[in-house]
Amino acid sequence: MYRSTTVLAAVALCAPLVLVSCDGDDDGNGDGGEQIVVTAPVAGSKFVGGLDTITVSYTPAMSSVTVEFNYNDVVGSDAQYATIASATMVGQNGVKFVPPGRNMSDSATIRISDASGANTAGMSSRITVKHIVLTAPAASSTQTAGQPFNVQWRSNIQVTGVNVKTSDDGGENWTQHNIGRQVDPADATWADFPVTLTAAAPAVLVKVESYIDPAVKDQHAIVVQ
Repeated sequence: MYRSTTVLAAVALCAPLVLVSCDGDDDGNGDGGEQIVVTAPVAGSKFVGGLDTITVSYTPAMSSVTVEFNYNDVVGSDAQYATIASATMVGQNGVKFVPPGRNMSDSATIRISDASGANTAGMSSRITVKHIVLTAPAASSTQTAGQPFNVQWRSNIQVTGVNVKTSDDGGENWTQHNIGRQVDPADATWADFPVTLTAAAPAVLVKVESYIDPAVKDQHAIVVQ
Protein backbone atom coordinates (compact mmCIF):
# COMPACT_ATOMS: atom_id res chain seq x y z
CA MET A 1 0.00 0.00 0.00
CA TYR A 2 2.83 2.36 0.75
CA ARG A 3 4.44 1.65 -2.65
CA SER A 4 1.20 2.35 -4.52
CA THR A 5 0.82 5.72 -2.82
CA THR A 6 4.33 6.73 -3.88
CA VAL A 7 3.61 5.99 -7.56
CA LEU A 8 0.41 8.03 -7.49
CA ALA A 9 2.26 10.98 -5.96
CA ALA A 10 4.82 10.91 -8.74
CA VAL A 11 2.10 11.00 -11.41
CA ALA A 12 0.39 13.90 -9.66
CA LEU A 13 3.60 15.89 -9.66
CA CYS A 14 4.18 15.31 -13.34
CA ALA A 15 0.59 15.83 -14.49
CA PRO A 16 0.57 19.65 -14.28
CA LEU A 17 3.62 19.67 -16.61
CA VAL A 18 2.05 17.57 -19.37
CA LEU A 19 1.10 20.66 -21.39
CA VAL A 20 4.77 21.61 -21.78
CA SER A 21 6.15 18.03 -21.63
CA CYS A 22 7.47 16.30 -18.54
CA ASP A 23 11.02 16.36 -19.91
CA GLY A 24 11.15 20.11 -19.28
CA ASP A 25 10.85 21.39 -22.87
CA ASP A 26 8.26 24.04 -23.74
CA ASP A 27 7.41 22.88 -27.25
CA GLY A 28 6.43 19.36 -26.22
CA ASN A 29 8.60 17.59 -28.80
CA GLY A 30 10.82 15.85 -26.27
CA ASP A 31 14.07 17.50 -27.36
CA GLY A 32 14.51 19.68 -24.31
CA GLY A 33 14.13 22.93 -26.30
CA GLU A 34 11.54 25.69 -26.45
CA GLN A 35 9.28 27.20 -29.08
CA ILE A 36 10.81 30.51 -30.22
CA VAL A 37 8.34 33.38 -29.79
CA VAL A 38 8.93 36.49 -31.91
CA THR A 39 7.59 39.55 -30.04
CA ALA A 40 8.73 42.31 -32.43
CA PRO A 41 8.16 43.74 -34.95
CA VAL A 42 4.44 43.88 -34.23
CA ALA A 43 1.78 43.11 -36.82
CA GLY A 44 1.27 45.83 -39.42
CA SER A 45 4.64 47.53 -38.91
CA LYS A 46 5.90 49.28 -42.07
CA PHE A 47 9.46 49.31 -43.36
CA VAL A 48 11.21 50.64 -46.46
CA GLY A 49 13.06 47.84 -48.21
CA GLY A 50 16.78 48.41 -48.60
CA LEU A 51 16.67 51.39 -46.20
CA ASP A 52 15.07 50.71 -42.82
CA THR A 53 16.56 48.45 -40.17
CA ILE A 54 14.21 45.83 -38.74
CA THR A 55 14.98 44.86 -35.15
CA VAL A 56 13.56 41.47 -34.20
CA SER A 57 12.99 40.56 -30.55
CA TYR A 58 12.31 37.02 -29.37
CA THR A 59 12.44 34.52 -26.52
CA PRO A 60 14.20 32.43 -25.29
CA ALA A 61 17.71 33.89 -25.24
CA MET A 62 20.02 32.36 -27.87
CA SER A 63 23.66 32.99 -28.67
CA SER A 64 23.27 32.54 -32.44
CA VAL A 65 20.25 32.52 -34.74
CA THR A 66 19.40 32.14 -38.41
CA VAL A 67 17.17 34.87 -39.89
CA GLU A 68 14.96 34.11 -42.87
CA PHE A 69 12.68 36.52 -44.70
CA ASN A 70 9.57 35.76 -46.73
CA TYR A 71 7.92 38.31 -49.07
CA ASN A 72 5.06 35.99 -50.04
CA ASP A 73 1.55 35.86 -48.63
CA VAL A 74 2.00 32.11 -48.19
CA VAL A 75 3.19 30.86 -44.81
CA GLY A 76 3.99 27.42 -43.47
CA SER A 77 5.71 24.68 -45.42
CA ASP A 78 5.02 26.35 -48.80
CA ALA A 79 6.54 29.70 -47.86
CA GLN A 80 9.62 30.81 -49.76
CA TYR A 81 12.10 32.01 -47.15
CA ALA A 82 15.49 33.51 -48.01
CA THR A 83 18.29 33.60 -45.45
CA ILE A 84 19.52 37.07 -44.44
CA ALA A 85 23.26 36.57 -44.17
CA SER A 86 23.89 40.19 -43.10
CA ALA A 87 21.76 39.98 -39.93
CA THR A 88 23.58 40.90 -36.72
CA MET A 89 22.79 39.88 -33.15
CA VAL A 90 21.48 42.39 -30.60
CA GLY A 91 22.28 40.72 -27.31
CA GLN A 92 20.82 37.22 -26.95
CA ASN A 93 17.17 38.18 -27.46
CA GLY A 94 17.38 40.16 -30.67
CA VAL A 95 18.75 40.49 -34.16
CA LYS A 96 18.66 43.27 -36.74
CA PHE A 97 18.84 43.47 -40.51
CA VAL A 98 17.85 45.61 -43.50
CA PRO A 99 15.26 43.86 -45.69
CA PRO A 100 16.06 43.56 -49.40
CA GLY A 101 14.72 46.49 -51.41
CA ARG A 102 13.80 44.70 -54.59
CA ASN A 103 10.27 43.56 -53.66
CA MET A 104 7.18 44.87 -51.89
CA SER A 105 4.77 43.00 -49.64
CA ASP A 106 1.89 43.79 -47.29
CA SER A 107 2.32 40.43 -45.57
CA ALA A 108 6.01 39.68 -45.21
CA THR A 109 7.13 37.43 -42.37
CA ILE A 110 10.40 36.74 -40.53
CA ARG A 111 11.44 33.31 -39.31
CA ILE A 112 13.97 32.92 -36.48
CA SER A 113 15.76 29.60 -35.98
CA ASP A 114 18.21 28.57 -33.28
CA ALA A 115 21.56 27.99 -35.01
CA SER A 116 22.28 25.20 -32.53
CA GLY A 117 19.00 23.45 -33.36
CA ALA A 118 18.02 23.30 -29.68
CA ASN A 119 14.80 25.32 -30.02
CA THR A 120 11.90 25.20 -32.47
CA ALA A 121 11.79 28.00 -35.08
CA GLY A 122 9.35 30.87 -34.57
CA MET A 123 7.74 33.27 -37.03
CA SER A 124 6.87 36.96 -36.74
CA SER A 125 3.50 38.56 -37.33
CA ARG A 126 2.87 39.86 -40.85
CA ILE A 127 4.59 43.16 -41.62
CA THR A 128 4.71 45.53 -44.59
CA VAL A 129 7.79 46.20 -46.68
CA LYS A 130 7.47 48.93 -49.31
CA HIS A 131 9.52 51.17 -51.56
CA ILE A 132 7.86 54.19 -49.89
CA VAL A 133 6.25 54.70 -46.47
CA LEU A 134 4.14 57.71 -45.42
CA THR A 135 5.40 58.89 -42.02
CA ALA A 136 3.50 62.17 -41.47
CA PRO A 137 0.88 63.20 -40.76
CA ALA A 138 0.23 60.21 -38.52
CA ALA A 139 -2.72 57.98 -39.27
CA SER A 140 -5.94 59.20 -37.59
CA SER A 141 -4.26 62.46 -36.51
CA THR A 142 -6.26 65.68 -36.55
CA GLN A 143 -5.26 68.63 -38.74
CA THR A 144 -6.78 72.13 -38.81
CA ALA A 145 -8.59 73.29 -41.93
CA GLY A 146 -6.79 76.21 -43.54
CA GLN A 147 -3.54 75.51 -41.71
CA PRO A 148 -0.60 73.86 -43.52
CA PHE A 149 0.77 70.52 -42.34
CA ASN A 150 3.80 68.65 -43.59
CA VAL A 151 3.52 65.43 -45.55
CA GLN A 152 6.63 63.35 -44.92
CA TRP A 153 7.83 59.96 -46.13
CA ARG A 154 10.77 57.60 -46.43
CA SER A 155 11.63 55.93 -49.71
CA ASN A 156 14.38 53.87 -51.31
CA ILE A 157 16.22 54.23 -54.61
CA GLN A 158 13.31 52.65 -56.47
CA VAL A 159 11.44 55.97 -56.02
CA THR A 160 12.91 58.88 -58.00
CA GLY A 161 9.96 61.25 -57.59
CA VAL A 162 6.78 61.49 -55.52
CA ASN A 163 3.23 62.72 -56.08
CA VAL A 164 1.46 64.04 -52.98
CA LYS A 165 -2.33 63.56 -53.11
CA THR A 166 -5.39 63.75 -50.85
CA SER A 167 -8.95 62.45 -51.14
CA ASP A 168 -12.02 63.31 -49.05
CA ASP A 169 -14.31 60.74 -50.70
CA GLY A 170 -12.62 57.49 -49.80
CA GLY A 171 -10.26 57.49 -52.76
CA GLU A 172 -12.81 57.94 -55.54
CA ASN A 173 -11.20 61.24 -56.51
CA TRP A 174 -7.77 62.62 -55.72
CA THR A 175 -6.29 66.12 -55.54
CA GLN A 176 -2.59 66.35 -56.39
CA HIS A 177 -0.83 69.03 -54.38
CA ASN A 178 2.43 69.21 -56.29
CA ILE A 179 0.81 69.74 -59.70
CA GLY A 180 3.21 70.48 -62.52
CA ARG A 181 6.34 69.08 -60.93
CA GLN A 182 7.57 66.09 -59.05
CA VAL A 183 9.05 66.21 -55.59
CA ASP A 184 12.53 64.75 -56.05
CA PRO A 185 15.89 64.55 -54.23
CA ALA A 186 17.10 67.75 -55.90
CA ASP A 187 14.12 69.64 -54.45
CA ALA A 188 14.30 71.26 -51.02
CA THR A 189 10.88 69.81 -50.19
CA TRP A 190 11.97 66.21 -50.69
CA ALA A 191 10.38 64.09 -47.95
CA ASP A 192 8.81 67.19 -46.37
CA PHE A 193 5.98 68.72 -48.41
CA PRO A 194 3.49 71.32 -47.03
CA VAL A 195 -0.21 70.75 -47.71
CA THR A 196 -3.18 72.94 -46.77
CA LEU A 197 -6.74 71.58 -46.77
CA THR A 198 -9.46 74.21 -46.56
CA ALA A 199 -12.52 72.04 -45.85
CA ALA A 200 -13.24 70.03 -42.70
CA ALA A 201 -13.82 66.31 -43.21
CA PRO A 202 -14.02 63.32 -40.86
CA ALA A 203 -11.74 61.19 -43.04
CA VAL A 204 -9.21 62.47 -45.57
CA LEU A 205 -6.84 60.06 -47.25
CA VAL A 206 -3.26 61.29 -47.63
CA LYS A 207 -1.21 59.44 -50.24
CA VAL A 208 2.35 59.52 -51.49
CA GLU A 209 3.01 57.63 -54.72
CA SER A 210 5.87 57.10 -57.11
CA TYR A 211 5.95 59.71 -59.88
CA ILE A 212 6.87 56.96 -62.35
CA ASP A 213 4.74 54.08 -61.03
CA PRO A 214 1.57 55.09 -59.09
CA ALA A 215 1.21 51.50 -57.88
CA VAL A 216 4.19 52.17 -55.61
CA LYS A 217 2.44 54.10 -52.84
CA ASP A 218 1.46 54.40 -49.22
CA GLN A 219 -1.57 56.11 -47.68
CA HIS A 220 -3.69 56.48 -44.58
CA ALA A 221 -6.55 58.62 -43.28
CA ILE A 222 -6.51 61.75 -41.13
CA VAL A 223 -9.19 64.03 -39.67
CA VAL A 224 -9.54 67.66 -40.79
CA GLN A 225 -11.59 69.95 -38.56
